Amino acid sequence: MLRMSVSNSDSRSMSCSESDQEAFIDFKDGLEDPDNCLSHGKPGPIVVSGMKPSLTKLKSLRHSDLSFNGFNDIPIPEFFGSLVNQQYLNLSNAGFSGLTPPSLGNLTCLQHLDVGIFSSFAESLDWISGLVSFKHLVLDGANLSRIESDWMEKLDGLLSLTELHLSRCNLCAPNSTSLNFSNITPLALVDFSYNMFNLKAPLVNVDINRSGLHGRIPLCFTKLPNLRFLYHFGNDLRASCPQFFRCSWKKIQELGLDSNELHGKLPASIGNMTFLTYFDLSGNNVQGEMLRI
Repeated sequence: MLRMSVSNSDSRSMSCSESDQEAFIDFKDGLEDPDNCLSHGKPGPIVVSGMKPSLTKLKSLRHSDLSFNGFNDIPIPEFFGSLVNQQYLNLSNAGFSGLTPPSLGNLTCLQHLDVGIFSSFAESLDWISGLVSFKHLVLDGANLSRIESDWMEKLDGLLSLTELHLSRCNLCAPNSTSLNFSNITPLALVDFSYNMFNLKAPLVNVDINRSGLHGRIPLCFTKLPNLRFLYHFGNDLRASCPQFFRCSWKKIQELGLDSNELHGKLPASIGNMTFLTYFDLSGNNVQGEMLRI
């Protein structure tokens, strides 16, 4: 069954060009539409017997939602990368499988892409660098275990990004010594949950200020012996001070943990951070006095 929502850039006008009408009719020839939903521009159950690339001829097409369908594990069609005017493309839970086509990187007008598909995979994220208008990226569940460890550099070029969802992707740890989103100033939400980062990597700088993070502060950060700069300002992250500061940060120089949900008493082990020059815990529920370091 297929539920499809498509629209052009002008919601006030239901008319389209003759060439668009012909392209849409050709696309419909591959579908069984007993309730004539496509003709009336309304969502409804449609039986799929094929998918023609005639969608690429719809020059006014801006918004396509194919989510929550049953495409019987067919690959994501390569021709989606030719929908050059597309601004919104949602393929999540649509029954696609296999390789996420790098041709999606041709969609330079694309602002929202959701390919959260548990049976899909990507071999590289190089194609993302062409999506200069990108604001919202969802790859939840896609298998990214094959991509190179420089994926962080690829994301760092998406300067308009506001939301990033990479949950359950089998991501490897980035090869960079810095986990830093400071170049992506609009970024409001990041989700890396349920990945298996190998945080024995020599991370020196972790900057996730104002990243819309919630829940417990990952204790794996406390096992980074080379860490020198950690900035968690303005998130909604929880941790107890005795547990969080039971760490091996002998080289730490700056800790910005203000405006989170740290609680409890500061342990005496903070006195071992002899290189610490900046420490901000304001906006937390921390007890005890700061010891001289």
